[in-house]
Amino acid sequence: MLNYNSWWMIGSEIFRYVRQISAPGNGTGGDIFPVKTQQDYRAAYRKLEADGYAPAVIEQMTTGAAYNLAYPRIPLKRSENATSERKRKPDVDIQGEPCERFVTQRSGAAQTKFKNLLVENFAGRCAVTGWVNGGVLVAAHIEHGTRYNPSNGILLTPTMHALFDADLMGIDPSTLTVHFKPGIEAGELFEGKTLNPLVYDLDTDRLAARWADFLGTEE
Repeated sequence: MLNYNSWWMIGSEIFRYVRQISAPGNGTGGDIFPVKTQQDYRAAYRKLEADGYAPAVIEQMTTGAAYNLAYPRIPLKRSENATSERKRKPDVDIQGEPCERFVTQRSGAAQTKFKNLLVENFAGRCAVTGWVNGGVLVAAHIEHGTRYNPSNGILLTPTMHALFDADLMGIDPSTLTVHFKPGIEAGELFEGKTLNPLVYDLDTDRLAARWADFLGTEE
């Protein structure tokens, strides 16, 4: 029969194993057992500083957003294991592709880097609501299927993303204020909200095109 010391040793080994498989760079990206301590968050802060992020920008992020930006969780690409498909450089400026390839590319390193830049630009919060939303935020393109560039992206909750894609929400390019079609409940809370990108200016030409779509849709 195991005594107290034996149980303590087993528990310590289990905790050590969990910490090992949940650490950044182990192939899981910390997705299975995201056990993190204050030391982890402090290390992430120092890493972001070393990578050139301004302290004022880091301090506006949640601890989780800062950690994920410092140690991005990049999913494995099936094409690296299943096919000999030509590899692409995961640049944030990759051009859009036909739909069937665009879906594959969105799940790769380019989309991850794109989202991380938007997390930085909007301090890990939805640009419209200001909500962290439990970390469930979407990297929305201003112009669909084009450049993975922070000037062409906005960090949104899934609901705000759906409204933006459907042209039920629009952004005035001259003021960066958010506007909604009549009858949209979110408009009661966020009509006239001004976007505040921290690092990268938004592409006003692309915003103008989307604004024209918003104004032109039937109410």
